[in-house]
Amino acid sequence: MKNHYDTLGLERNAQPNQIKKAYHKLALQWHPDKNSDFKATDQFHQINEAYTTLSKEESKTKYDKRLQTRDNLNDLLNYIKSQQEEPFLQYDTRDDFISQEDREFLRNFSNKQEIETIKKKRIRKKK
Repeated sequence: MKNHYDTLGLERNAQPNQIKKAYHKLALQWHPDKNSDFKATDQFHQINEAYTTLSKEESKTKYDKRLQTRDNLNDLLNYIKSQQEEPFLQYDTRDDFISQEDREFLRNFSNKQEIETIKKKRIRKKK
């Protein structure tokens, strides 16, 4: 999944001067007045949104925390899926670091994502 760092072509540990330099370079490249590509306006808006978030320390910190949380959830979901896909694997119960409550949360989270995906597909089909 693309994030603001990807949009600007940066690593997550990018410094403020790197963020500003990347923004200026991409803004000039994708500005609708300078680029006639039909994707230019959308790309320019994404670049602006990324810069607006990452250029301010407070919003960058909050964004970084959300990214880390998303990464952690993805890791947990991948772990659970791997256990469901390969039930024949034997593992020590001491390795089972996910509580029953966390499993329920992730199962519900996964189900909500699937429901949202189905809804989006239905909306696209109606158009």
